Amino acid sequence: MEALRALKVTRQKTIDILIYTATGFTIAHGLLSFLTVFNRQLYHNISLHYSDSLTWYFLFFLVPLLAGLTFFLWVRNKYISKGLKFLFGASLILQLSFILTASIKNYNYWGYALKRPAVFNEILDADKVLTCSRVSNIDSTGIKSLHVVIDTTKSMDNLYGRRDLYYGTSDRIFMVFQDRAHINGYLHDFSEIYNNPNLKASESILRSIDLQIQASKLIDKGDRNWNTEQLSGIITEFLTVNNTKFVFAGLSGGEVSNDHHRFYEFL
Repeated sequence: MEALRALKVTRQKTIDILIYTATGFTIAHGLLSFLTVFNRQLYHNISLHYSDSLTWYFLFFLVPLLAGLTFFLWVRNKYISKGLKFLFGASLILQLSFILTASIKNYNYWGYALKRPAVFNEILDADKVLTCSRVSNIDSTGIKSLHVVIDTTKSMDNLYGRRDLYYGTSDRIFMVFQDRAHINGYLHDFSEIYNNPNLKASESILRSIDLQIQASKLIDKGDRNWNTEQLSGIITEFLTVNNTKFVFAGLSGGEVSNDHHRFYEFL
């Protein structure tokens, strides 16, 4: 009998910890939404940055968790009416439901559950850029193999992602180069390499990339009648600090639904 009573007490304490911690977590997490109102750029810098920064995990999970534990410690010895405890319990269910639903919807629409994925680790080890090519698989005849597009209207001198990370997709790799150029000085030259018509990916490399992309089955087919096979973006060849060569493709896809384009990264 005593053992059963002790088990019930332990179970109730566990439930209380979950309920009150979730309540504090939900309140603190909800307050973070004001970031999108008062400083949207800061919010984008945290949630859309190319790195797997600990700042995002700290701000969006650790801080609310600490707030939840603080709330639990504050109320654990206080009298809480059954009605209020029921509301706190409902917040636990709502918080779990919200995170699960948001993760599923985010993944189905954006391709990731919570935070935009970081760049490939190999890019962080880049030491020297070899070629940089704007490419497309579209021309006046329709869809064809990937080919180099010489576009003199665009340059790498001003990376769009520096102004708005939401749209900073194909230049994610170049922001890495900029930020690490003080470590590996050769990375300073990426804009000159991009503008050099002689430093472009060869036809054999583009053909190989095209075949591998098609074989990967990763291209989103989208809704019926949309031009999902269209791909355009930038392909970069680079060497890492241990002299390993990589080819990176950052490509925008066709429209998979109304005003909704996929962005793909291949290494």
